[in-house]
Amino acid sequence: MSNLLMKWPLTRQIFNGGDGTGAETMSDVTRDLRRKHDGAQVARSVCPYCGVGCGQLIFTQERQGDLH
Repeated sequence: MSNLLMKWPLTRQIFNGGDGTGAETMSDVTRDLRRKHDGAQVARSVCPYCGVGCGQLIFTQERQGDLH
């Protein structure tokens, strides 16, 4: 089978089996995606909007250079 043909998710699913929800359905681009906060540090806080005190996670990353 051609390498180009096996890059297509549908072709991989047909030949390798699977239910359409696994790695065989992912393209190279999809497989290389990362979360936008990948590598960030997380801090716990509370929402200041009302008095309920809902918890929230705050993600921070170290930035390079001045912010001016």
